[in-house]
Amino acid sequence: MLIITLGGCAFTYCLCVYNSSLSSQIYSPLIPTIATAIIASLIALLFMIVYGMSIDTILQCFLLEESLAKKHGQDVQHTPETLKDIMDDIDKK
Repeated sequence: MLIITLGGCAFTYCLCVYNSSLSSQIYSPLIPTIATAIIASLIALLFMIVYGMSIDTILQCFLLEESLAKKHGQDVQHTPETLKDIMDDIDKK
């Protein structure tokens, strides 16, 4: 979130300072930069909420597949090998 917010602020500040048509109309680049910071942080927050929800969904699908596979005595079919290895190490401990 911080990188997205800072990137938006830096872009707005540079646009306000180095663009000759905007720099003559704007007294201070502070207000547009603050407005951009608020908007960029809201966009970053919404993106992270969607990203977190998708990660939770993927984890729940994995756990459901694992429980159904154990119930029927089968091996999980749609799980990456690295995740299988991690779960096997946890089961051994």
